[in-house]
Amino acid sequence: MGSPTTSRTQCLTPADARDMLRLSNTLHRSPANPGTRKKILLDGICRLVDADGGFSVVTTCDPLTARKTVISTVRTGPDRSDAPASSSPVERGPAEQETIAPAETVRPRRGGRIAHIPPAEPCSRPEDDCQCCDSFIDLMGMQVVATLTVYRQPADGRLFSQREREIVNAMHVEMAWVYGHDLLMTSPEALALPPRKRETLQYLLAGDRETQIAAKVEMSRTTIHNHVKSLYRHFNVASRRELLDKWPKRKEPDVPAP
Repeated sequence: MGSPTTSRTQCLTPADARDMLRLSNTLHRSPANPGTRKKILLDGICRLVDADGGFSVVTTCDPLTARKTVISTVRTGPDRSDAPASSSPVERGPAEQETIAPAETVRPRRGGRIAHIPPAEPCSRPEDDCQCCDSFIDLMGMQVVATLTVYRQPADGRLFSQREREIVNAMHVEMAWVYGHDLLMTSPEALALPPRKRETLQYLLAGDRETQIAAKVEMSRTTIHNHVKSLYRHFNVASRRELLDKWPKRKEPDVPAP
């Protein structure tokens, strides 16, 4: 999955290390659903640094055209009307993927305020004057980038401390294995698939059953079943579990001993 640079942990305390380890253990025991895992990571990081909400965006960049494509987005926390966040993960499916012009960016500004987020995910975007803390991972040499941002509402008024920023970055880097689903979807094997089969693959990896996939893409269950069998042959596997095992192996977190 690449070699993300280990974050500095100069400000972290033994209590921080214990809390981070608990979150890591929870994440490793979580269901094998990419959206659920990212939601658990976001919720946990928000608790660790007392943030109001957050979002995770994975994008690819075409090296020839410099155009960015959103692979997935997951958010947690209140929307712009301050309504309670849903307990279920919100991850954009393949039909909602969006191409972003080179001039646009999903990287929040380092000055603490939020920058442009793809307009197709409006609930992921907090108010412009929110205080933000962000972390980036180059999953494949800038061709696939994972951005994780947590924020505090303007009424809070508190800036994120250096310690809190280190917690966010350390947890994001050490839990980079949650993006294995996104990397598989950008692999040459997946990109070689016809659009319908690639769409079926993404929902299959997200944990949906064949009947659920059929309803989402408005196709018959028989057609989806045939797509699934074809996908197993394409990836030389016999089950969804074997397909999931093609993801990068889980990386154990390097949390300092308390």
